[in-house]
Amino acid sequence: MPAASLLSSEDKAAIKAAQPSSKHKILSAAIARLFVVLPGRPTWSYTRRFGGLVLVKDAHNRASFLRIINLAGAGNRILWEQELYEGFDFAEQRPFFYTVAGDEYLFGLDFADAKEAAGFASKVARRVSKLSVKQRPSSTTPASSIPSQMAQSQQQQTPLGTAVRGAKSLGGPTATQRILNLDDDKYRKLVKALAAYSITEGMLDDPDTAKFIQKFVSQNGSVDNMIRSSQPAAPAQAPPRPPPT
Repeated sequence: MPAASLLSSEDKAAIKAAQPSSKHKILSAAIARLFVVLPGRPTWSYTRRFGGLVLVKDAHNRASFLRIINLAGAGNRILWEQELYEGFDFAEQRPFFYTVAGDEYLFGLDFADAKEAAGFASKVARRVSKLSVKQRPSSTTPASSIPSQMAQSQQQQTPLGTAVRGAKSLGGPTATQRILNLDDDKYRKLVKALAAYSITEGMLDDPDTAKFIQKFVSQNGSVDNMIRSSQPAAPAQAPPRPPPT
């Protein structure tokens, strides 16, 4: 299996064991979360699918797939699958966020590392260029089941016990939302709290500003501390304005 910096040896073993056949060759692997655009909603929704994203070549059937493998050790091994087809577009929206057109839904893949994402995308593009002409297939697990499964799992703990990173727009999460690992609801509340310091939402996608906000939040104790009041208590001295975007 190609090296993937964020995958442990146990993760790699789980990914390899999840493949249906020894003829399924793993071409690339990374850590990612799966988002989807649901009908009637103009924003990304988190599917609660998180794990090892792999690009696989099926030598027996002469096909290639993207798969998300469950690394938690319980439940289904393959959480999501999408077959590649001629003209398949693995589109970069941000350095860490790529979109994939399924049969019924638009999917988003939120990578844990931008460098890993770029390497994975390069492998996908190379594989797509080698595909023969074939009709566009649908994603499985199946795509149509995602809305109901999402509703059923709203009260479940998210993978690895971490907060779910949402996405405020079709472009994916902002730099600030990612660095603080916030879901959409908490992120929106933080935006309102930061307005008291003349920090606008438009500033929050700048990486330098995101680091400043992370430090500022730490000075105030936590994100929750800032959200609890519409007029957050100021630290010992007023914070400087964020660096220009």
